Amino acid sequence: MRVILASGSVRRRKWLESQEWLHNHDFEVMPLNLMESDHVSPGDVLGTVNNVARAKAETARHAFEGNASDWLILVSDTLVENPKTGGIMGKPRGREEAERMLSSLSGRSHKVHTCTVLIASDMSEVEAYSESAVVSMACLKKGELSSLINGESWIGKAGSYDIMGPAGKYMRLMSGSVLTVSGLAESAVERLKEILSRK
Repeated sequence: MRVILASGSVRRRKWLESQEWLHNHDFEVMPLNLMESDHVSPGDVLGTVNNVARAKAETARHAFEGNASDWLILVSDTLVENPKTGGIMGKPRGREEAERMLSSLSGRSHKVHTCTVLIASDMSEVEAYSESAVVSMACLKKGELSSLINGESWIGKAGSYDIMGPAGKYMRLMSGSVLTVSGLAESAVERLKEILSRK
C-alpha cells in the first residue's frame, strides 16, 4: 500500500522509517503548503491543533483525489501549551523566540497536544486522533540553555525542543506518550498498523 506522510517533519519521517511494520509498504513524504495561522482558535490550544490537522488532511485529500492507487495519508500537528499564559507555543521563528520559549518552560510542567489524522482512498471520512501529554522540564542553567540554542535542535519543533534529542535529558514525561510529544498520536499509529496489516 502507498503510505504518504503529508508533513515536512524530519522527526516524524525518521520515526516512521524505523518501523519494521511499514517496510513492506511504499512509504513517501509529501510536505504540505498550508497557512496554519488561518486555523488558529485564540486561547484554545487543543482546538487549534485539531483545526490545523484537519485542514492539513483536507489539503492532502484534494491532492490525491482521483488517484487510482491504493493510498493512505497521514497528517499530524503538535503544539505546546505555554505554562505561564495557557497560550500556543508553535515552532519558533528564530533563535530569540526559541530562547524565550525554553525560558518559559524551564522549571515548569507543560502540556503537549497532538492531533494525527488518517485518510485513505477507501475512507469516506477522515479519522482524527487527539492526545495530550504532560512534560516537566528541569530548571535550565544559562549554559544549558545556550547549548540547546546553539545546537539548533529547536528548529522546526513546537515549544523549541525535541524530547528525543538533546533537550530530552532535561525532560521528564509525567503523563501521556513520548510519541505524542514527538508529533504522532499513539492511537493513530495503532490504527495505521491495523489498517496496513490487512493490506
